[in-house]
Amino acid sequence: ERFADNEKAFLTNSSQEAYSLLKKYGIKYAFFSGRQGFYAYGWKQPSVEKFSDQNFFEKVYEKDGVKIVRVK
Repeated sequence: ERFADNEKAFLTNSSQEAYSLLKKYGIKYAFFSGRQGFYAYGWKQPSVEKFSDQNFFEKVYEKDGVKIVRVK
């Protein structure tokens, strides 16, 4: 279940769904880049636009295509 939730959190376009899944496991920070990741059974492009939603996330670092956000 946790593996599937992790995949959903990074692949969903919904900032609210991602937030709920990350909070479910007590995750305080999310790290990502624009690169593809291996999710379940293949390489997929994560949906990162949702992490710009300031209702749920706060950007704490951004450099060279790497971003870290705090889960509020």
